[in-house]
Amino acid sequence: MRVREVVPFLERALRAWMRPLLVGPPGCGKSQMYGQAARRCGMEQIILSAPLQSPVKVGGYPRPPAQAGAATLKRLEGYSL
Repeated sequence: MRVREVVPFLERALRAWMRPLLVGPPGCGKSQMYGQAARRCGMEQIILSAPLQSPVKVGGYPRPPAQAGAATLKRLEGYSL
C-alpha cells in the first residue's frame, strides 16, 4: 500500500469500527496517519504504550460466557485512558 493510500484506508476502517494495525519502524508516521484519519472521522486519538498498561485497563475484566463459548471482556465503566 502506498503512503498516500493509508489515511483514506484508515478512514474507511475507522468508520466501519475496525482497528487495523500499522507496522513500521519508529518515527515513520504511523501515529500521525492514524491521528489524521481519526480527526477526519470526528474521533479522538488516544495513544498508549500497551507494554506499560495492565490487561484490565486495555481490555477489561474477563467475564464467563452467558452461553457455551469463549469468555468475553467487560469494559470498565467510566474508565478513560
